[in-house]
Amino acid sequence: MRAFYILFMLCLGLNAADKLEVQAKTFSSDDKAGKTILKGDVFIKKGNDKLWADVVVIKTDSKRKPLEYTATGKVRFYVETQDGRKINGSAQKVVYNTVDNEYRLYENAKIQEKDSPNTITGEFITLNNKKGQAYSTGDKDKPTTLIFMLDEEKK
Repeated sequence: MRAFYILFMLCLGLNAADKLEVQAKTFSSDDKAGKTILKGDVFIKKGNDKLWADVVVIKTDSKRKPLEYTATGKVRFYVETQDGRKINGSAQKVVYNTVDNEYRLYENAKIQEKDSPNTITGEFITLNNKKGQAYSTGDKDKPTTLIFMLDEEKK
């Protein structure tokens, strides 16, 4: 019951516009450590942004406001950027920093703009929604790949 209360307070501490919906098979929470652990078919939704994973660890501040989400195991996500682009992503591990509005994807990472060929793949990708920036690296045997549509004016 205490864990439910902590999760409820975590959600209550957010503005209505920042409503956080969380689903998982199990969860545990440590209020003093500022950590909530969700396991098994985890689904998190905040606004239009969505995250699916096997395990998610949420770190919070003293007011229970989420600071960082670390998702592991078959991670997928969907986000809408500030300029209106819709992005799907996947990796083995994704860390989302709420303060910087930045996603870091590790291992078999992929980001693709919906309804567009624009794609980034690599072993490590950073997507900063606040700054509108992306960064990617490959490994020694598999380079990073970028596929994008050039916007050319028609004559």
